[in-house]
Amino acid sequence: LNVVSPDDVTITCVTPPNPVAGPVDVKVTNFNGEGTFTDGFTYLPNPVPSSIDPTEGTVSGGTHVDIYGTDFSGGGAVTVLFGGVPATNVTVHDDTHLSCDTPRGNAIGPTTVTVQHSYGEGTVPGGFEYLPPRFWWEETLGTFLSSATGWSSYQLVTHPFPFPFYGSTYST
Repeated sequence: LNVVSPDDVTITCVTPPNPVAGPVDVKVTNFNGEGTFTDGFTYLPNPVPSSIDPTEGTVSGGTHVDIYGTDFSGGGAVTVLFGGVPATNVTVHDDTHLSCDTPRGNAIGPTTVTVQHSYGEGTVPGGFEYLPPRFWWEETLGTFLSSATGWSSYQLVTHPFPFPFYGSTYST
């Protein structure tokens, strides 16, 4: 522990992590002996995310998700991370439910979702999967008769992503 004692009656330190929320004894030892303050410090619970809905969205971000679990409120401001990138529009509805919009993903595939507040953090490894973007491409197919008459017939074709893209040609 990094302990600082600026005077004879004050001790400042950073608490070590504790796996269980609740009260703990504080023991102080110096050259004069030791003393114990029973239940002198209370560890507060980390947020515990357990489920995410939906569990997938495009890598371009912007998917609105609901996250369920425990201990979301009471720890101050809440941050949600998807693969280490902060989500936007985080709203804590109550102690067991929050919502947010996914950020742009780092890569296609599963990513860890982390909920943080001042008491700690909780994670869902692989809790959200980034999918390829969903683009639509339309092309006009037709027969070109002459520069004077233009297209004689055409057909509009829609292709979902991914598709093989070989280039495009435009005619006026």
